Amino acid sequence: MGKSMHHASLKKLCLKKECGGLGLRNFNTWNRVAYQGLVFDIAYKKQSVWVAYTWVYQIRNKGFWTMSIPSNCSWVWRAVLKMRDQEKQHIKFLVADGKDFMLWDDP
Repeated sequence: MGKSMHHASLKKLCLKKECGGLGLRNFNTWNRVAYQGLVFDIAYKKQSVWVAYTWVYQIRNKGFWTMSIPSNCSWVWRAVLKMRDQEKQHIKFLVADGKDFMLWDDP
């Protein structure tokens, strides 16, 4: 056969070993789910250093759901902001006393 590269599809590589694949994770799906988790953490203001930093330095007084994507932001922050629309359908809000809810900016 000789030495040459043999290409395999990502779909085939991600199959379990028992099914003829290599058992690799589909990293496209893995990354999408990771970004969705970050959107969820920001929306619910999870108690973490990263979320606190994001609210203070990235979002500031803008609405997280309505802010535009800055042209000079990191690729991670850009990916998180792009994921907002897909994640909206999975998040529900309870207004309660209204202290943390902005009527015109939040969904």
